[in-house]
Amino acid sequence: MRLMRKLDWNSPEMSAYSIKCLTAVHNLKYFNIRCLANLLAGLVAYQEEVGTKVVDGVLEDIRLGMEVNLPKFNQRRVAQVKYLGELYNYRMVESSDIFKVLYSLISFGVSMDPNEPSPLDPPDHLFRIRLACVLLETCGTYFSSGTSKRN
Repeated sequence: MRLMRKLDWNSPEMSAYSIKCLTAVHNLKYFNIRCLANLLAGLVAYQEEVGTKVVDGVLEDIRLGMEVNLPKFNQRRVAQVKYLGELYNYRMVESSDIFKVLYSLISFGVSMDPNEPSPLDPPDHLFRIRLACVLLETCGTYFSSGTSKRN
């Protein structure tokens, strides 16, 4: 944390590269994703705009992953969804954003006509269900209690 705070955040090049690195969670080991979310949550206390830019980058990467839908990006997509869940756990993302992403994962590119399957969501392709499960596994326990719970 101290090293990240020492960076020259006023430099556009340094700031852009740091945000790029904080967004590219797929370069980390899966079990270290929580640590990066913790680092970002601590850094936001000193550099507020960094958190917003990283969350926007993560949401954009998840959306792009749904549009491209290539199997070679599956590991990256799982890492980004896990990161989004961890960012919610560290209160960097609102619950409404999590529900919007879950809805997008379930409904994006779905064809209601069984004779014309969508290339974005073929009937035998269940990967987006796995992404929804990863997101719920990461942060879903907080929806059973607290302000996000529905009566």
